[in-house]
Amino acid sequence: MYIVNPEYLLYLCKLNDIKDSIARKVVEKEYLINYECKSLKVDFLLNIGTLEYKRYSLKNRINKTKRKIELLKDIEYYEINEINSMIEDEFENQNMIEKEMFDDINIAVEYSMKDQISQKKIDELNKNFSIIVRAYDPLLHKNSSSKKTALFETAKNAYANGNNRLLKNYVDLIDNDDMIDQADIEVLKKEIVYYKKLLKECIHMIHIIKNSFPYDQKLLLLDDDMIRRKKESLNNENIELELELKKYEKKLEKMIG
Repeated sequence: MYIVNPEYLLYLCKLNDIKDSIARKVVEKEYLINYECKSLKVDFLLNIGTLEYKRYSLKNRINKTKRKIELLKDIEYYEINEINSMIEDEFENQNMIEKEMFDDINIAVEYSMKDQISQKKIDELNKNFSIIVRAYDPLLHKNSSSKKTALFETAKNAYANGNNRLLKNYVDLIDNDDMIDQADIEVLKKEIVYYKKLLKECIHMIHIIKNSFPYDQKLLLLDDDMIRRKKESLNNENIELELELKKYEKKLEKMIG
């Protein structure tokens, strides 16, 4: 009769508990990245981002106009087209940021027009993906075969794209071939230390996500009054910037004649 060392089973249970916790954190991280943060970013861009884009664009135009005025003061002989070209070169990075903001808003608009995934489907995705993570994630299986690693990457993409049918197929492929191998207990202890460290790293990664954009805007987006006040503040700032821009544009017009 095959008898398992009780002490070994104790450490094996500890190890499996830690791996289960890591699997849950991996799913949480992927959910945050692929669903919640994406939704929060779209909400932010459509509610606040358009006004922030306008503010940035106005500041950019003001700085360009001021720079043109400086150049016209310093250059006795000039061609306005040359100055315009110089300005665009100087403000290349700012123009790039402005374009990225504009593109992000367009992407958000397109995303908002698509049919949104239901919470029920997300729950099903999380359930199936959690099983796959526990079975195939290379983080949890140091000696995972290249085939299983490739399968996991495909499943990860399926999760990100909401393909629950494919995830179910992968769940069906899982074979519970984890044999109880009575290796040295000291080996198990080292594994426990290793995976505890890995769990801390996973928790830290989630902490970073939750303290970064767009998740750090979640409280704002859940409060209609905070959104209203933020919009009012940005609108007032943009009105002042528009007035400032007009002032410098008039000055520039006089200089050009």
